[in-house]
Amino acid sequence: MIFTLGMMLLPYGDGRAADMELRCGSRIASVGMRTGEVRGLCGEPTSSRSWQEYGPYGSSVNMEEWTYNMGEGRFMQFLRFKNGILDTIESGDYGR
Repeated sequence: MIFTLGMMLLPYGDGRAADMELRCGSRIASVGMRTGEVRGLCGEPTSSRSWQEYGPYGSSVNMEEWTYNMGEGRFMQFLRFKNGILDTIESGDYGR
């Protein structure tokens, strides 16, 4: 149990830490929401990119990553969507 909890607290290799929710003012976006829902709660991202990842047997997944610069003194937020569903929320460095 301690090992598992410790692994959950480790940041990603690029310095990002995973979260399950993102506070957008008084609203909360969470893993499992669709892109339109998140955009409605949090507004347009500061930047975004999209690409396709390919799996076995020719399957593909449409990927998007949105970046929210929450401002000076707050962590940047990176939201990753798989086929239009919010899959991960990661905190990065401080915004500017």
